[in-house]
Amino acid sequence: QPTVSANLKRLEEDYGVALLSRSSRGVVLTEFGSILFEHARGMDRLNKHAAAEIHDLKSRKRPSVRFGCGHVWWPSIGKRAVEQAQADNDDVSWHVEICSSLEGIRGLLSGDLGVFLGTKVRQLSPGIALEFEPLFVTSDRFFAHIDHPLHGGPVQLDALKQYPRLDVAPYAASHFGIAEQDHDRLGKVWEGFRPAQFSANALATGLDLMQSGQAWLYYSAEAEPMMRDHDVRPLQVEGFAPIETEIGLYRLPEKRLTPQLGHFIDQLRRTAAEFRDGDVRK
Repeated sequence: QPTVSANLKRLEEDYGVALLSRSSRGVVLTEFGSILFEHARGMDRLNKHAAAEIHDLKSRKRPSVRFGCGHVWWPSIGKRAVEQAQADNDDVSWHVEICSSLEGIRGLLSGDLGVFLGTKVRQLSPGIALEFEPLFVTSDRFFAHIDHPLHGGPVQLDALKQYPRLDVAPYAASHFGIAEQDHDRLGKVWEGFRPAQFSANALATGLDLMQSGQAWLYYSAEAEPMMRDHDVRPLQVEGFAPIETEIGLYRLPEKRLTPQLGHFIDQLRRTAAEFRDGDVRK
């Protein structure tokens, strides 16, 4: 205990701020302490990642690329980019994770991913130092199964409150410290709505849940071709302007950029530009 106290005091002197606050409830981090703690965790994480990468490189001969991709963007951008990069260099091992943006960011922070393609998260927690490179802008729509009572004509936003909501990118305990809990891009639009009655960690699972119920989903308009395969169609919601969202690449700035990963990121940029310009849209 004396050693810990002395080291903490030295840190406070070095930074010129109080790192801990003592009260009747115990000792808690100050706002300054929280910043330092987050960076210390990052340093520890990077040290473990370095050890893991060195061990991995010693035990294999083939370089690897670890890629995370949002559910919508895999068939239209991610898959094409991987195929092209693999054709350019077949001496690379690939790992692909299809997940939400929060899960993708968690994968980057844990060292499981080298790059993630997906939606920009509105409110990352303080201290999360990630690079986001915007590639294009898209918007979302309300979707429901073709047998849903709200299909057949224009409806008001309030009419959706009568039916269960589906969330396919739920905020979970594992996301604490990554993003604020109200990170959802609709923000205050959800006021008055009940919490999502159904949630899933994959779009395909969510679409299955929509088959046998009256749940609706607010999701990227670019997912409409996938929705149609499951008899899910956009709802005509009046008085609501679609909210634009940025799609881009997330990277951990201190993560080593290997030639293979750099080449793949360039390919992602090219494929995303083709998608944005309509060259690969159907």
